[in-house]
Amino acid sequence: MAFVVPDSDRSDRKKIINRLSGNPLFIVSNPCFEVWFLLHFGYSTHAFQNNDEVLRNLRKKLPGHKKSLDVSET
Repeated sequence: MAFVVPDSDRSDRKKIINRLSGNPLFIVSNPCFEVWFLLHFGYSTHAFQNNDEVLRNLRKKLPGHKKSLDVSET
């Protein structure tokens, strides 16, 4: 079984999803994929209001993080 976690703040996520074959299980990351990164540093039940709030919290743990890594073509 394959799992796909498209970044919900990417405008081209439909293009990425359409390139996939088979029957993957889709998991929506909301408000953005970086929530997944942030949860690697500890448990949280915080309801993030937007992408900026997630990024502010993540950059406390990963100061150099940028939203420019494209992993869809690797």
